[in-house]
Amino acid sequence: RGSSAVTTSTNGEERPKVHRRVLPQLDGGMQEFNAAKSAVLAACPDADVQKVCKDEYPVRVTVKDPEGNTLWENDQRQLFSKYASKRTTSMREIADAVAASRAE
Repeated sequence: RGSSAVTTSTNGEERPKVHRRVLPQLDGGMQEFNAAKSAVLAACPDADVQKVCKDEYPVRVTVKDPEGNTLWENDQRQLFSKYASKRTTSMREIADAVAASRAE
């Protein structure tokens, strides 16, 4: 079992962090990482998004602000490309959460 996290920053400023957990025996979680990354970049285009691996279960995707507050969290399946409707909804929710966090 494995997981990863996305840390975002822009020009030295702290930005929301996306933590995600994936099962490495599948696709390594890249589809969920890429979906979360795209959603963060939609709200914060100049973000520097990086993947950081963890070894945790259950498999979840979590978006956190720089203070560690959870902006969005859900099961990784919500970002699977085979569930297009769920993926679209989740990506919109992530982008909206990041945008709202930046506006505060």
